[in-house]
Amino acid sequence: MLQAKFALSGSNWTIKSLEVGSKNDNNVTTLIDKTAGGGRTIGVLDVGHASNITLKSTTISGIIGGTGNHTLVLGSGSHDLIKLAGDTSLTGGSGFIDAIRIGGSAQIEIN
Repeated sequence: MLQAKFALSGSNWTIKSLEVGSKNDNNVTTLIDKTAGGGRTIGVLDVGHASNITLKSTTISGIIGGTGNHTLVLGSGSHDLIKLAGDTSLTGGSGFIDAIRIGGSAQIEIN
């Protein structure tokens, strides 16, 4: 079982694409903003099977993932697409979310 953990910090950086595991493996991706920093962008984040994501300010254009459980707590960053095949708990912050597509059950709270 792959358990990938990322702690984001700093400011003014870009990651074009980050893909972890596969949608069918029993992996869990954890991604956390350690600090609130400006100008942090990830183009596409493929979290694989399951994820725990907590963001303060990082913007992610597309978040995609497999059929596992997903927990997302989003902050001030904006997101174009969240597309997750599994059961999902999503808490939105002050940033925009343009589109949400969930394949399993969903609990969504937008602040």
